[in-house]
Amino acid sequence: MHWRRRLQIGALLAAALFLIGCTGGGDGTAYLQGKITLNGQPYLEPLPIYIEYAGFRDTQVFSGGEYLFPNLPTKYVFVEATMYFPNGSQTIGNGEVLRQGKNLFDF
Repeated sequence: MHWRRRLQIGALLAAALFLIGCTGGGDGTAYLQGKITLNGQPYLEPLPIYIEYAGFRDTQVFSGGEYLFPNLPTKYVFVEATMYFPNGSQTIGNGEVLRQGKNLFDF
């Protein structure tokens, strides 16, 4: 009977650790990166990209056809960019829960 008690305690401990997220992954950091293109070509002009997550809001300007937001939480993140043209504008946005490590979204 003694081994059954240990097995039950071990199973309860493993279930508790799983439920509170202590299974080794934890809340790691993520980064979001992507390409900025227009008509299939890199968009080299400065482009403000808005990002929002967990109550934090920021806008950063990127040029050279690529962007990178490092050190993000593995939570829901929303990004948006608006390109302005002589005859109007185009807004592209995306919201998703980031995975730990690399996450891609192209504009």
